Amino acid sequence: MPTELRKLRTLVAKGLAATDAMWPAIRIAYGWVHQAARILENEDEAPGGEVRHRLEHLLAEMRA
Repeated sequence: MPTELRKLRTLVAKGLAATDAMWPAIRIAYGWVHQAARILENEDEAPGGEVRHRLEHLLAEMRA
């Protein structure tokens, strides 16, 4: 393997090891962002009050 690729692999491995403890929280937050996006897309064309209720429910879940 070329020297540059070995150096890159080492840097990536160090970065992943340094941030390992953060990944569970990042995964949870990533899911919340996608849930919020689906709510705000409002594909079923729910009334604004229903969309607000759904989003408030998600925000309550996030706070908990």
